[in-house]
Amino acid sequence: MAASASWATDAHYGLQELMGSGDGSPVSWDPRTGLWGGPSGPYWFQSAIAVTTLARYGQRTPDQNSTINQLLARTYQLNVDSSRNGSPNFINQFSDDTAWWGMAWLAAAQWELTYRQDQRDAARFLSVAEADAAYINRLPHPCGGIQWSTDTPPHTISQAAFITLTAGLARFRQASGPFHNSSLASQWLSDAQAAWSWLEGSGLVDTSTGRVTYDSIGSTTNCQGFVGGPVTYTQGEVADALVGLGVALDQPSYSGLAQNFIQDTLSDSQFMYNGVLENRCEALSNNCQDNANQLDTTAFKGIFMWAVGDWSAATGSSAFSSFDQAQATAIVNTAIYNRAGAQQPGCVSATTCQLAFSWARLISPPLITDATQSSALSAFINVLGPVGSVPGTAGTLGAELRLTFACQGAPGQSCQAQATATAIEKLSANGKQIISALAGKPRSGRYKVVIIAHGNAGAAAGHRKDVSIGLNATGRTLRNKFKNVPADVKVTTTTPGPTTTISTAKVTFGLDPPKTSLAAAPTTKHANVRFDPRCRGLSPQFCKGTAKITAYETLAADGKTITGLSASRSSNGKLVTLANITWGLKAGNNSVVIVIGINTTGKHLLTKFAKIPATLQITPTYNGYTLTPISKKITFKR
Repeated sequence: MAASASWATDAHYGLQELMGSGDGSPVSWDPRTGLWGGPSGPYWFQSAIAVTTLARYGQRTPDQNSTINQLLARTYQLNVDSSRNGSPNFINQFSDDTAWWGMAWLAAAQWELTYRQDQRDAARFLSVAEADAAYINRLPHPCGGIQWSTDTPPHTISQAAFITLTAGLARFRQASGPFHNSSLASQWLSDAQAAWSWLEGSGLVDTSTGRVTYDSIGSTTNCQGFVGGPVTYTQGEVADALVGLGVALDQPSYSGLAQNFIQDTLSDSQFMYNGVLENRCEALSNNCQDNANQLDTTAFKGIFMWAVGDWSAATGSSAFSSFDQAQATAIVNTAIYNRAGAQQPGCVSATTCQLAFSWARLISPPLITDATQSSALSAFINVLGPVGSVPGTAGTLGAELRLTFACQGAPGQSCQAQATATAIEKLSANGKQIISALAGKPRSGRYKVVIIAHGNAGAAAGHRKDVSIGLNATGRTLRNKFKNVPADVKVTTTTPGPTTTISTAKVTFGLDPPKTSLAAAPTTKHANVRFDPRCRGLSPQFCKGTAKITAYETLAADGKTITGLSASRSSNGKLVTLANITWGLKAGNNSVVIVIGINTTGKHLLTKFAKIPATLQITPTYNGYTLTPISKKITFKR
């Protein structure tokens, strides 16, 4: 447990150093360019690796969400409209570079949607990822595969990176929610399968042994011969491509093939030294200094660690947990330096947390770049435990305590928490009578702190859960007597390690919310619907909410032509909003008549189809909480 806590601290400060403010650190992000790089200028593909590292870190812990979001937004803003060759969407002449950027923005979109619930940022980041995949797919396919760059043969890495990207896009579009699109999901999955079919039959990989046998086809002239051999990142990226394809297809056999590539790497002495991952060139020269692609090589181990983490998440297996822990331990013991160049076992601040290239060997002087920082962070991310949090603050709805509990971590992990509300009873002089319920401890006189609500919360990693905890007998007695009961709320978690307070709030348990109902069934006339909500409650209370009318367009195979309308969702249906208003009325068993006209889209559909089957959903809200909606089927007729 102590080691786990240390790794979390090292990851925290290591990420802070990666997100630096252009203060001269060789690993820090530069806010002027929105990229990473040394004195000679930004590093393009390594910057994509850094963006992915930030997003993957954010998926495991809410530790630095705000800063990550600001950095991603500026990187996007400064670079989305142009790149090194003047193309938008982070495209350049290298297919694998474009795929790395596509994967980076897909990871960012997943983080924004799942953990920040920011649909706007998720949409614009997803747009880049899909544009990158579409661009790569439009390029010439010499010898049937994906060219590495202009007029070059297909490479294993360009093929594998494209598969990882398109399989990831398929999974994103398959998922229910605001970006679900079965047509696009099928398209991306088909592209991923076709790319894998070519790679599997190309002779570049051997799935039975898990070995990348060659780096590329030898020539585009006759598509004969092979060049190069396996390196850590091609081994890792092929494994990651297989993991992604297996998840998108829901076929675990692909994870079995991916395991072959991971295990082959871990069993090969040219990639392992005393149980620690290294690139082949590290054993041949310090920091691979004799390698012409030294700066590229600094990113390779991190890409392999992504594959291990993704495989573990997809399978729920701990088969490689000992390997993950060995890498994190080796980095702590060997690869952490301060800015003065002194090696030290652990980070105590961002400036003491530069992470070096070599994990297996103590090399002086160390090689430290943004990519070595990202690679080591990727190893730390694999060993982070789940983290529970309370987005927003706790509140009340009548006699209920309401809060949202979120858990960030790897699939298969979960978080547990306890929420407790306490109140202060003001007592009489003899201590036998309760005079009032106080918001704070009195300066004088007798009082008693009592628990008025307590409950547990749990959520799986990657999910959030709305929690409702009712008052206990003591709480109900106080509320019945005094109507309003101020309380202090504390939420604690034991996942992982000792009990930790993650949220506190001051709340008041008050009146039950008023009840909204309909005095009669809604009626339609041409393009209008009429309904009369009723508000039952005490005179100071107020009912309010939204009223929304929706329908589903049935689409043809082209995904564009509207062939019909339905009130219910179908596999080829597109949700459209025909009207959306807010309403309100005072409590007191009274009702009002509300008439809603459908919008321009609705009028166009009514003209075309003469009839629109739709759903009217009336959603009451109270104190910021959504109450039980009222849903009614209606039909507009021309």
